Amino acid sequence: MARLPSIAVICKAFVSFRVGDADGAATLVDQTLCRAFGADRVFRSSHAMYGGAQFPPTIEAEAAGCAVMVVVAGEHWLAGDGGTRRIDDPEDWVRKEIEFALGAGRPVLTVLAGDRAALGAEDHLPVSLKQLADGPQLRLRSAETDLARVRDEVRRHLDDDVPPRPVRLVTLRPVARSSDVRLGPVEIDGAEYGESILFRAFASLISFNLGMRYRRLEVTVAGRDGVFTVLGDGRVLARVAATPAEPRRLTVDVADVLILKLTAHRTSGDAPELVWGDPVVHP
Repeated sequence: MARLPSIAVICKAFVSFRVGDADGAATLVDQTLCRAFGADRVFRSSHAMYGGAQFPPTIEAEAAGCAVMVVVAGEHWLAGDGGTRRIDDPEDWVRKEIEFALGAGRPVLTVLAGDRAALGAEDHLPVSLKQLADGPQLRLRSAETDLARVRDEVRRHLDDDVPPRPVRLVTLRPVARSSDVRLGPVEIDGAEYGESILFRAFASLISFNLGMRYRRLEVTVAGRDGVFTVLGDGRVLARVAATPAEPRRLTVDVADVLILKLTAHRTSGDAPELVWGDPVVHP
């Protein structure tokens, strides 16, 4: 087995792949993880090697110190030239990457790209890689559904960066807000909501940088002739109408949202304030 480096690199997902085998799938996995966790939390040699970095020491440190390794394997992952499999070569870099991770006790997730990709039985792998045969394996067929499964599996190993408890949205610094927006306590249908957002104009907005660190928004909305919209990175996540006598309780999925925007408008010009009561984001 390859020797282990002394350098430690923590809290990253390492995307391992073989050049010429499932390159497209590796790119999709890389892009999905970068969007979900940030590019600084994902290592892939094709985009992470720059400047004067030396290839072997950098790979050793990143592989042995990662929070989780994602091995993307296509149908040619085991194959080689002239009847010799590349994976059987002790100097094969794909093999060494995985050896560094396994030797350091790092979790390794295998993503099989396409229907024909397979690691084979345990005895098809070098002794140092036999753990792969019994480890978690995901099949990548449908880009959207399967990539979400890969993301969610990786998230379990990077949750150290997720806040341990719910956070009131108004405690985060807004990145944009209309001049009419007020923060403070309100009363909705006789109940007190201490840390709320009030819109006074015909149409208003406020947005926050969630940093892709939260999964769920909970909020109560109220206001006569008001239409409330929740957007995540420009996509409409929820839109409802509400009244003071009939407030609406919203639970919105904000997983992997970077910028959360709350907007509201009135359908008549003389309506009172539109209220977002005690919005809370949950990890």
